[in-house]
Amino acid sequence: MSNRMRNRVIDIYKFIFCCVIAMMHFYKKSGAHMVGGGVGVEFFVMAAGLFFFKKLEREAAAPEGMDSIAYIKKRFVRFFPYTTAGLLLAFLVEKVWLYTSDGGVLTLGKIYKWFSRDIWDYLLVSMNGLNAGKSMLNGPLWTVSAMLICELLIWGLYRWNKQLFRTVIAPSAILFALAYWKNIEGTADHHAWIGWTTFGVLRVLCCYCLALFIYEAAKRLAAVGERLTTLARVLLTVCEFGCLLLSIVNMEVVNSRYFRYFNMLLFCVALVICFSGQSFSSRLFRHGKVAACLGTLSLSVYIIHYPILDAFCYIYPETDVLEQHFFLFLAVVMACSVLFDLLLRLIIAGAARLWTSLKTKMVVTE
Repeated sequence: MSNRMRNRVIDIYKFIFCCVIAMMHFYKKSGAHMVGGGVGVEFFVMAAGLFFFKKLEREAAAPEGMDSIAYIKKRFVRFFPYTTAGLLLAFLVEKVWLYTSDGGVLTLGKIYKWFSRDIWDYLLVSMNGLNAGKSMLNGPLWTVSAMLICELLIWGLYRWNKQLFRTVIAPSAILFALAYWKNIEGTADHHAWIGWTTFGVLRVLCCYCLALFIYEAAKRLAAVGERLTTLARVLLTVCEFGCLLLSIVNMEVVNSRYFRYFNMLLFCVALVICFSGQSFSSRLFRHGKVAACLGTLSLSVYIIHYPILDAFCYIYPETDVLEQHFFLFLAVVMACSVLFDLLLRLIIAGAARLWTSLKTKMVVTE
Protein backbone atom coordinates (compact mmCIF):
# COMPACT_ATOMS: atom_id res chain seq x y z
CA MET A 1 0.00 0.00 0.00
CA SER A 2 2.76 2.43 -0.86
CA ASN A 3 1.62 6.00 -1.32
CA ARG A 4 3.28 6.21 -4.71
CA MET A 5 1.49 3.17 -6.17
CA ARG A 6 -1.84 4.01 -4.62
CA ASN A 7 -1.97 7.68 -5.55
CA ARG A 8 -0.81 7.16 -9.11
CA VAL A 9 -3.69 4.89 -10.12
CA ILE A 10 -6.50 6.36 -8.02
CA ASP A 11 -5.67 9.86 -9.26
CA ILE A 12 -6.18 8.67 -12.83
CA TYR A 13 -9.45 6.96 -11.90
CA LYS A 14 -10.69 10.10 -10.16
CA PHE A 15 -10.02 12.15 -13.28
CA ILE A 16 -11.84 9.63 -15.48
CA PHE A 17 -14.94 9.60 -13.30
CA CYS A 18 -14.99 13.40 -13.04
CA CYS A 19 -15.11 13.43 -16.85
CA VAL A 20 -17.94 10.87 -16.71
CA ILE A 21 -19.90 13.17 -14.37
CA ALA A 22 -19.31 16.14 -16.69
CA MET A 23 -20.49 14.02 -19.63
CA MET A 24 -23.61 12.97 -17.73
CA HIS A 25 -24.50 16.59 -17.01
CA PHE A 26 -23.88 17.55 -20.66
CA TYR A 27 -26.27 14.90 -22.01
CA LYS A 28 -28.77 15.18 -19.16
CA LYS A 29 -31.60 16.63 -21.26
CA SER A 30 -31.58 13.96 -23.96
CA GLY A 31 -30.10 11.09 -21.98
CA ALA A 32 -28.04 10.11 -25.01
CA HIS A 33 -24.97 9.10 -23.02
CA MET A 34 -23.94 8.34 -19.44
CA VAL A 35 -27.51 8.30 -18.14
CA GLY A 36 -26.26 6.69 -14.92
CA GLY A 37 -23.12 8.79 -14.63
CA GLY A 38 -24.23 10.29 -11.33
CA VAL A 39 -22.80 7.24 -9.54
CA GLY A 40 -19.38 8.64 -10.41
CA VAL A 41 -19.88 10.78 -7.30
CA GLU A 42 -19.88 7.60 -5.22
CA PHE A 43 -16.51 6.60 -6.65
CA PHE A 44 -15.09 10.06 -5.97
CA VAL A 45 -16.32 10.01 -2.35
CA MET A 46 -15.22 6.43 -1.63
CA ALA A 47 -11.75 7.18 -3.02
CA ALA A 48 -11.54 10.26 -0.77
CA GLY A 49 -12.74 8.12 2.12
CA LEU A 50 -9.78 5.77 1.74
CA PHE A 51 -7.30 8.60 2.28
CA PHE A 52 -9.49 9.97 5.06
CA PHE A 53 -9.43 6.72 7.06
CA LYS A 54 -5.70 6.27 6.49
CA LYS A 55 -5.06 9.68 8.01
CA LEU A 56 -7.64 9.09 10.75
CA GLU A 57 -6.00 5.84 11.78
CA ARG A 58 -2.57 7.49 11.85
CA GLU A 59 -3.84 10.40 13.94
CA ALA A 60 -5.77 8.12 16.30
CA ALA A 61 -2.58 6.13 16.99
CA ALA A 62 -0.60 9.27 17.86
CA PRO A 63 -0.41 10.27 21.55
CA GLU A 64 -1.82 13.72 20.76
CA GLY A 65 -3.58 13.28 17.45
CA MET A 66 -5.44 16.01 15.63
CA ASP A 67 -8.89 16.70 17.09
CA SER A 68 -12.04 17.12 14.98
CA ILE A 69 -11.95 20.90 14.87
CA ALA A 70 -8.29 21.04 13.85
CA TYR A 71 -8.87 18.48 11.12
CA ILE A 72 -11.93 20.21 9.67
CA LYS A 73 -10.08 23.52 9.79
CA LYS A 74 -7.31 21.96 7.72
CA ARG A 75 -9.78 20.46 5.23
CA PHE A 76 -11.76 23.70 5.01
CA VAL A 77 -8.58 25.64 4.22
CA ARG A 78 -7.79 23.02 1.56
CA PHE A 79 -11.16 23.29 -0.22
CA PHE A 80 -12.23 26.87 0.49
CA PRO A 81 -10.14 28.61 -2.22
CA TYR A 82 -11.31 26.15 -4.90
CA THR A 83 -14.97 26.13 -3.94
CA THR A 84 -15.08 29.92 -3.48
CA ALA A 85 -13.53 30.44 -6.91
CA GLY A 86 -16.01 27.92 -8.35
CA LEU A 87 -18.95 29.71 -6.74
CA LEU A 88 -17.71 33.10 -7.97
CA LEU A 89 -17.40 31.69 -11.49
CA ALA A 90 -20.96 30.38 -11.27
CA PHE A 91 -22.07 33.78 -9.96
CA LEU A 92 -20.46 35.60 -12.89
CA VAL A 93 -21.99 33.22 -15.42
CA GLU A 94 -25.49 32.82 -13.97
CA LYS A 95 -26.12 35.99 -11.99
CA VAL A 96 -24.21 38.49 -14.12
CA TRP A 97 -23.87 37.34 -17.71
CA LEU A 98 -27.03 35.24 -18.17
CA TYR A 99 -29.17 37.46 -15.95
CA THR A 100 -28.22 40.68 -17.75
CA SER A 101 -28.41 38.98 -21.16
CA ASP A 102 -32.05 38.18 -20.44
CA GLY A 103 -32.79 41.82 -19.66
CA GLY A 104 -32.15 41.80 -15.92
CA VAL A 105 -30.71 44.88 -14.24
CA LEU A 106 -27.98 44.48 -11.65
CA THR A 107 -28.18 46.57 -8.51
CA LEU A 108 -26.16 46.56 -5.31
CA GLY A 109 -29.29 45.43 -3.47
CA LYS A 110 -29.70 42.38 -5.69
CA ILE A 111 -26.02 41.47 -5.46
CA TYR A 112 -26.14 41.78 -1.66
CA LYS A 113 -29.29 39.63 -1.53
CA TRP A 114 -27.73 36.93 -3.70
CA PHE A 115 -24.50 36.81 -1.71
CA SER A 116 -26.30 36.79 1.66
CA ARG A 117 -28.55 33.97 0.47
CA ASP A 118 -25.57 31.95 -0.81
CA ILE A 119 -23.29 32.61 2.16
CA TRP A 120 -23.80 29.05 3.45
CA ASP A 121 -22.60 27.73 0.09
CA TYR A 122 -19.37 29.70 0.45
CA LEU A 123 -18.92 28.43 4.02
CA LEU A 124 -19.54 24.86 2.80
CA VAL A 125 -22.21 24.09 5.40
CA SER A 126 -25.38 24.47 3.33
CA MET A 127 -25.90 20.71 2.97
CA ASN A 128 -26.66 20.31 6.67
CA GLY A 129 -30.10 21.72 5.83
CA LEU A 130 -29.38 25.43 5.51
CA ASN A 131 -29.97 25.05 1.77
CA ALA A 132 -33.71 24.65 2.54
CA GLY A 133 -34.10 22.12 -0.27
CA LYS A 134 -32.47 24.30 -2.92
CA SER A 135 -29.47 23.39 -5.04
CA MET A 136 -26.18 25.20 -4.53
CA LEU A 137 -25.17 28.04 -6.84
CA ASN A 138 -22.58 25.69 -8.35
CA GLY A 139 -24.50 22.42 -8.27
CA PRO A 140 -21.69 19.82 -7.95
CA LEU A 141 -20.26 21.54 -4.87
CA TRP A 142 -22.96 19.89 -2.75
CA THR A 143 -20.57 16.93 -2.57
CA VAL A 144 -17.78 18.95 -0.94
CA SER A 145 -20.15 20.40 1.65
CA ALA A 146 -21.57 16.96 2.49
CA MET A 147 -18.05 15.48 2.70
CA LEU A 148 -16.91 18.09 5.24
CA ILE A 149 -20.00 17.50 7.38
CA CYS A 150 -19.53 13.72 7.32
CA GLU A 151 -15.81 13.93 8.01
CA LEU A 152 -16.42 16.10 11.07
CA LEU A 153 -18.98 13.59 12.36
CA ILE A 154 -16.89 10.49 11.64
CA TRP A 155 -13.65 11.98 12.98
CA GLY A 156 -15.26 12.67 16.35
CA LEU A 157 -17.06 9.31 16.58
CA TYR A 158 -13.99 7.32 15.54
CA ARG A 159 -11.71 9.00 18.06
CA TRP A 160 -14.37 8.71 20.78
CA ASN A 161 -14.93 4.96 20.32
CA LYS A 162 -13.15 3.33 17.40
CA GLN A 163 -14.50 -0.17 18.03
CA LEU A 164 -18.10 0.98 18.37
CA PHE A 165 -17.88 2.94 15.14
CA ARG A 166 -16.36 0.05 13.18
CA THR A 167 -18.63 -2.70 14.51
CA VAL A 168 -21.96 -0.93 15.01
CA ILE A 169 -22.25 2.62 13.68
CA ALA A 170 -20.64 2.20 10.24
CA PRO A 171 -22.42 -1.06 9.32
CA SER A 172 -25.74 0.32 10.55
CA ALA A 173 -25.25 3.52 8.55
CA ILE A 174 -24.66 1.49 5.37
CA LEU A 175 -27.66 -0.78 5.90
CA PHE A 176 -30.12 1.96 6.82
CA ALA A 177 -28.88 4.45 4.21
CA LEU A 178 -29.10 1.98 1.33
CA ALA A 179 -32.50 0.71 2.46
CA TYR A 180 -33.85 4.24 2.81
CA TRP A 181 -32.46 5.21 -0.59
CA LYS A 182 -33.94 2.12 -2.25
CA ASN A 183 -37.43 2.89 -0.98
CA ILE A 184 -37.63 6.63 -1.66
CA GLU A 185 -40.51 7.35 -3.99
CA GLY A 186 -39.69 9.31 -7.13
CA THR A 187 -36.31 10.89 -7.78
CA ALA A 188 -33.81 10.83 -4.91
CA ASP A 189 -32.89 14.52 -4.58
CA HIS A 190 -29.66 15.02 -2.66
CA HIS A 191 -30.77 18.52 -1.63
CA ALA A 192 -33.97 17.26 0.01
CA TRP A 193 -34.47 17.44 3.79
CA ILE A 194 -35.07 13.99 5.32
CA GLY A 195 -35.91 15.02 8.88
CA TRP A 196 -32.45 15.40 10.43
CA THR A 197 -30.18 16.30 7.52
CA THR A 198 -30.21 16.39 3.73
CA PHE A 199 -30.30 13.25 1.63
CA GLY A 200 -26.93 14.18 0.12
CA VAL A 201 -25.25 13.98 3.53
CA LEU A 202 -26.77 10.53 4.07
CA ARG A 203 -25.56 9.47 0.63
CA VAL A 204 -22.01 10.63 1.34
CA LEU A 205 -22.04 9.13 4.85
CA CYS A 206 -22.90 5.75 3.35
CA CYS A 207 -19.95 6.02 0.93
CA TYR A 208 -17.54 6.97 3.71
CA CYS A 209 -18.63 4.02 5.81
CA LEU A 210 -18.15 1.75 2.80
CA ALA A 211 -14.68 3.26 2.40
CA LEU A 212 -13.83 2.12 5.94
CA PHE A 213 -14.39 -1.53 5.01
CA ILE A 214 -12.63 -1.05 1.65
CA TYR A 215 -9.65 0.29 3.59
CA GLU A 216 -9.65 -2.64 6.00
CA ALA A 217 -9.93 -5.18 3.16
CA ALA A 218 -7.13 -3.45 1.22
CA LYS A 219 -4.84 -3.69 4.25
CA ARG A 220 -5.52 -7.43 4.53
CA LEU A 221 -4.83 -7.95 0.84
CA ALA A 222 -1.62 -5.91 1.08
CA ALA A 223 -0.48 -8.04 4.03
CA VAL A 224 -0.37 -11.17 1.85
CA GLY A 225 1.23 -9.36 -1.08
CA GLU A 226 4.62 -11.07 -0.87
CA ARG A 227 2.99 -14.49 -1.17
CA LEU A 228 1.01 -13.65 -4.29
CA THR A 229 2.18 -15.20 -7.54
CA THR A 230 2.36 -13.44 -10.89
CA LEU A 231 -0.80 -15.23 -11.97
CA ALA A 232 -2.65 -13.95 -8.89
CA ARG A 233 -1.55 -10.38 -9.63
CA VAL A 234 -2.64 -10.72 -13.25
CA LEU A 235 -6.07 -11.91 -12.14
CA LEU A 236 -6.33 -9.02 -9.67
CA THR A 237 -5.43 -6.57 -12.45
CA VAL A 238 -8.06 -8.04 -14.77
CA CYS A 239 -10.61 -7.89 -11.98
CA GLU A 240 -9.75 -4.25 -11.15
CA PHE A 241 -9.99 -3.04 -14.75
CA GLY A 242 -12.97 -5.27 -15.48
CA CYS A 243 -15.00 -3.90 -12.57
CA LEU A 244 -14.35 -0.29 -13.56
CA LEU A 245 -15.01 -0.94 -17.27
CA LEU A 246 -18.27 -2.75 -16.49
CA SER A 247 -19.38 0.12 -14.24
CA ILE A 248 -18.76 2.63 -17.04
CA VAL A 249 -20.74 0.46 -19.48
CA ASN A 250 -23.58 0.31 -16.95
CA MET A 251 -23.52 4.08 -16.53
CA GLU A 252 -23.68 4.55 -20.29
CA VAL A 253 -26.83 2.48 -20.84
CA VAL A 254 -28.91 2.36 -17.67
CA ASN A 255 -29.94 4.59 -14.77
CA SER A 256 -31.65 2.82 -11.89
CA ARG A 257 -31.08 2.40 -8.20
CA TYR A 258 -30.40 -1.30 -8.67
CA PHE A 259 -27.56 -0.63 -11.10
CA ARG A 260 -26.30 2.24 -8.95
CA TYR A 261 -25.88 -0.20 -6.08
CA PHE A 262 -24.32 -2.74 -8.44
CA ASN A 263 -21.84 -0.13 -9.65
CA MET A 264 -21.02 0.77 -6.06
CA LEU A 265 -20.23 -2.90 -5.43
CA LEU A 266 -17.94 -2.90 -8.48
CA PHE A 267 -16.23 0.24 -7.15
CA CYS A 268 -15.65 -1.45 -3.80
CA VAL A 269 -13.93 -4.45 -5.42
CA ALA A 270 -11.80 -2.28 -7.72
CA LEU A 271 -10.75 0.08 -4.92
CA VAL A 272 -9.78 -2.78 -2.60
CA ILE A 273 -7.45 -4.15 -5.26
CA CYS A 274 -6.13 -0.75 -6.34
CA PHE A 275 -5.54 0.58 -2.82
CA SER A 276 -3.75 -2.60 -1.75
CA GLY A 277 -1.17 -2.09 -4.51
CA GLN A 278 -1.17 -5.80 -5.38
CA SER A 279 -2.29 -5.54 -9.01
CA PHE A 280 -0.17 -4.51 -11.98
CA SER A 281 -2.20 -1.36 -12.60
CA SER A 282 0.46 0.87 -11.04
CA ARG A 283 3.07 -0.56 -13.41
CA LEU A 284 0.88 0.24 -16.39
CA PHE A 285 0.74 3.91 -15.35
CA ARG A 286 4.42 4.74 -14.95
CA HIS A 287 4.18 8.51 -15.39
CA GLY A 288 3.63 9.47 -11.76
CA LYS A 289 3.81 13.21 -12.36
CA VAL A 290 1.18 13.03 -15.10
CA ALA A 291 -1.12 11.00 -12.85
CA ALA A 292 -0.61 13.43 -9.98
CA CYS A 293 -1.49 16.34 -12.28
CA LEU A 294 -4.64 14.53 -13.43
CA GLY A 295 -5.60 13.90 -9.81
CA THR A 296 -5.20 17.57 -8.99
CA LEU A 297 -7.00 18.57 -12.17
CA SER A 298 -9.96 16.31 -11.35
CA LEU A 299 -11.14 18.67 -8.60
CA SER A 300 -11.00 21.65 -10.95
CA VAL A 301 -12.92 19.74 -13.63
CA TYR A 302 -15.55 18.78 -11.09
CA ILE A 303 -15.93 22.36 -9.85
CA ILE A 304 -15.99 24.41 -13.05
CA HIS A 305 -17.65 22.17 -15.64
CA TYR A 306 -21.15 23.12 -14.45
CA PRO A 307 -20.88 26.92 -14.96
CA ILE A 308 -19.28 26.28 -18.35
CA LEU A 309 -22.18 23.99 -19.22
CA ASP A 310 -24.63 26.76 -18.28
CA ALA A 311 -22.84 29.05 -20.72
CA PHE A 312 -22.99 26.43 -23.48
CA CYS A 313 -26.70 25.86 -22.86
CA TYR A 314 -27.29 29.58 -23.28
CA ILE A 315 -25.22 29.80 -26.46
CA TYR A 316 -26.80 26.64 -27.92
CA PRO A 317 -30.37 26.54 -26.54
CA GLU A 318 -31.44 23.68 -28.84
CA THR A 319 -30.50 20.32 -27.33
CA ASP A 320 -29.58 18.75 -30.68
CA VAL A 321 -27.27 21.63 -31.54
CA LEU A 322 -25.76 21.68 -28.06
CA GLU A 323 -24.88 17.99 -28.16
CA GLN A 324 -23.02 18.44 -31.43
CA HIS A 325 -20.49 20.53 -29.50
CA PHE A 326 -19.56 17.99 -26.83
CA PHE A 327 -15.87 17.82 -27.75
CA LEU A 328 -15.68 21.62 -27.83
CA PHE A 329 -17.27 21.67 -24.38
CA LEU A 330 -14.79 19.08 -23.11
CA ALA A 331 -11.83 21.01 -24.56
CA VAL A 332 -13.03 24.25 -22.98
CA VAL A 333 -13.50 22.50 -19.62
CA MET A 334 -9.99 21.04 -19.73
CA ALA A 335 -8.33 24.30 -20.78
CA CYS A 336 -10.25 26.29 -18.16
CA SER A 337 -9.49 23.68 -15.50
CA VAL A 338 -5.75 24.02 -16.12
CA LEU A 339 -5.96 27.83 -15.99
CA PHE A 340 -8.25 27.67 -12.96
CA ASP A 341 -5.81 25.47 -11.05
CA LEU A 342 -2.71 27.47 -12.00
CA LEU A 343 -4.33 30.80 -11.15
CA LEU A 344 -5.56 29.53 -7.79
CA ARG A 345 -2.13 28.19 -6.91
CA LEU A 346 -0.65 31.63 -7.56
CA ILE A 347 -3.37 33.35 -5.54
CA ILE A 348 -3.01 30.90 -2.62
CA ALA A 349 0.78 31.31 -2.58
CA GLY A 350 0.46 35.11 -2.68
CA ALA A 351 -2.19 35.10 0.05
CA ALA A 352 0.02 32.92 2.26
CA ARG A 353 2.94 35.32 1.90
CA LEU A 354 0.68 38.30 2.57
CA TRP A 355 -0.78 36.66 5.69
CA THR A 356 2.69 35.83 6.99
CA SER A 357 3.75 39.43 6.48
CA LEU A 358 0.63 40.86 8.14
CA LYS A 359 0.84 38.45 11.07
CA THR A 360 4.35 39.58 11.94
CA LYS A 361 3.14 43.19 11.94
CA MET A 362 -0.07 42.59 13.93
CA VAL A 363 1.18 40.13 16.56
CA VAL A 364 3.87 41.16 19.03
CA THR A 365 6.34 38.39 19.81
CA GLU A 366 8.52 38.40 22.88
